[in-house]
Amino acid sequence: MPKHIQITSILLIDQNNMFLDAFTLLVNSYEEFNVIKSTQSGFDGLKYNISLNPDIIIISGKFVDIDVITFFEELSIQNKKTKIIILSESLSDHFIRASLDFGVLGIVSMQNSVEILRKAIQKVSKGKKYYCEVFSPLIIDSIQSKESASSPSFEKYNRLSSREKQVMIAMLRGLCIHEISDLLGISPKTVSAHKSNLFAKLEIKSMINLFELGKELELEY
Repeated sequence: MPKHIQITSILLIDQNNMFLDAFTLLVNSYEEFNVIKSTQSGFDGLKYNISLNPDIIIISGKFVDIDVITFFEELSIQNKKTKIIILSESLSDHFIRASLDFGVLGIVSMQNSVEILRKAIQKVSKGKKYYCEVFSPLIIDSIQSKESASSPSFEKYNRLSSREKQVMIAMLRGLCIHEISDLLGISPKTVSAHKSNLFAKLEIKSMINLFELGKELELEY
């Protein structure tokens, strides 16, 4: 008896029509996903969210007619609790803050592999968060800025460099040294050096300690 597959419906919004066509073909190559509509217009995207009721909206951060912050505001008025994934090359701290305030569940870099995007869609479709390694440190810092960050654990975490935070998040995701090397485009030797440095700064001695700290800090990875 064939296994039932839950199809995730996707609305795609981006200002580049060629990107929309290519991305639609890519996503639809997976049988569990279905891009039901794509558009260059943020206003049309808002209309399609009501009429088509997609499981997920994937946006690139740029539309032909309105800015994304306005899109978020209009989307919140619809009160449909739509799941959002942002796919972008670069994000400002202001944009990340606005996205988190709105409740964006997924942020993925265009430099990530197709499998990373697939994992993000799978997680977000279940209401879980997924932030890729490229943006995770910025997101964590944005979350921390809203808190007092006065605990010893937060103080230790704040000692880490941006690259050390990226390595830390990748390690928490279970990646090995060589996988992190490929992901971040640095040598295994450099990854090992970052690992040693972040262990020293965090004052921990094992991966068990790292996972305990990640849980205490409520890091999203």
